[in-house]
Amino acid sequence: MGEIKTKRESRRLSSTLIDTGLELVAKRSEIEGVSKDTAKRHAAAIRGVVHALGGTRSRVIKPGSWVALYARSDSTSTVISNMKFAAVIFEWAGCQQYEDSKFYSDIAIAIRTALAVRG
Repeated sequence: MGEIKTKRESRRLSSTLIDTGLELVAKRSEIEGVSKDTAKRHAAAIRGVVHALGGTRSRVIKPGSWVALYARSDSTSTVISNMKFAAVIFEWAGCQQYEDSKFYSDIAIAIRTALAVRG
């Protein structure tokens, strides 16, 4: 399992789910015929939610880990946009015949729940 060090703090995060998210972006682009610009934006969104995706499998499906992304004082509309794009990717993956499709659906639900809490 690879790890990444965040710019914001010194704790280490797992890069496994981030890498998986980027692979899902590529697969969706290929299967759905998504434009290259859209695929780039989706990949950037996955990289933009590193703090939530870098956690454990049990944490990433909890809305609280996603709420923490926009609860920071330096949060911008870009964070919210990244969360929406990430939800689209994981929601799509949850509808596919992947081994972890239920897990991907749970991630999408957690993101959408966190966004709904924000109102």
